[in-house]
Amino acid sequence: MPFAVVNTVEKGQSMFCYCPENWIEDDEVLWWPPRNLEKKVIMDDSSIKGEGWTNQPCEVKFRGLSRESAMNIVGVLVRSNTDNEEEGVSKYLEQEKPKKRDVVRREKTVGVKRNFNDAFSEASSSSGTGNTLVAICSSPSPGIIEGQSVIIEEEISSVDNGGVAENQISGNDILLSDSILQSLVPVSKEDFQLLTDRVSNQEQKQDQMLKQISLQISEMMTMMHNLTVSHADLLQASAGQSVKMDKMLMQSSSSRQVAYTSKVEIRCFPLKSEEELNKFEADLTEGNFDASIRAHLKSLGGTSGTENGTLIAHKIVNHMFKNHLLQKFSWTGATKTEPKLAFNKFQNVITLMYQIIKLADDRYSLKNFESFMKNNILKNGNARAKAEHKKEEKLGKQQ
Repeated sequence: MPFAVVNTVEKGQSMFCYCPENWIEDDEVLWWPPRNLEKKVIMDDSSIKGEGWTNQPCEVKFRGLSRESAMNIVGVLVRSNTDNEEEGVSKYLEQEKPKKRDVVRREKTVGVKRNFNDAFSEASSSSGTGNTLVAICSSPSPGIIEGQSVIIEEEISSVDNGGVAENQISGNDILLSDSILQSLVPVSKEDFQLLTDRVSNQEQKQDQMLKQISLQISEMMTMMHNLTVSHADLLQASAGQSVKMDKMLMQSSSSRQVAYTSKVEIRCFPLKSEEELNKFEADLTEGNFDASIRAHLKSLGGTSGTENGTLIAHKIVNHMFKNHLLQKFSWTGATKTEPKLAFNKFQNVITLMYQIIKLADDRYSLKNFESFMKNNILKNGNARAKAEHKKEEKLGKQQ
């Protein structure tokens, strides 16, 4: 698949690049590989887009190029100082056109023209049965031999210079002369076969070495895979042990909290006096005490987040306070009749109660809690205290 040169716009600037034509979709979209694959796949003209490739709009400038030509054209476009980028590329392509070659025959002697291979065959026959003539020069120009006479066909560059042809011999051309013919050395079939066998043996050794290296790499990959699997197993086992230890610690901590909480609730709830409330407010600053109280109150309200917050609030208040204690409070202490104490100064108690209710009903807000305490509890403090008193009297008579 040939290469193409495209124009894209990146960060507001016009950019030129080359790529295999496979990367271009509908002549207007360029797919580009991730940075870690870019150098590898751009050399492969058969590569196609894959995972992680990104696309951007593009304009195709040239198609059907070799990779080298595409690279050179991009260089020309980048270096071109002309206003018309097409002009710079046209000049480059004109320079790259193969020059017209003329064949000029120079003859040392005139005779019947014969092919090089025919000459070698005859020379081999004349040197003895089973011998081959081997030329020391690596790539002789095409020549014609008759005996010791040589007819040379040379490729000459023709350059138009005002209508006059100037012949220049290419530096890669080799003039076949008598000295070259004299350098041909006869080699026996046995020696030639020996050389061939040596080359073959070297190739076999190289193949064996490559197979051994490939096998070693395969074994190393297997070892790395086994190590990775073992490491993963160890991590999984360690994680399992960690989970078990966490559960044991939680169970142990829970049992200690339950034991401690049972003593605390007997000592604390329900709070009956202002002195007990002040002490409870101060004790909540102690970490262990606060944690044990929270654990106990969570068991009353739950932690599902889907309960009815108002019902849970009633349940918590009734459990924590005697009504004759709350009868002494309003939210701010202000009242139209007799003076009362301010409940909102007990911030630790308020925070504790609100957070417990919030665990039971995640829709419950602090404003909901403040309104509940003001209007449902403290505002009706006298009526709640009377109802509680009657209930206690009734229980006392039954006993």
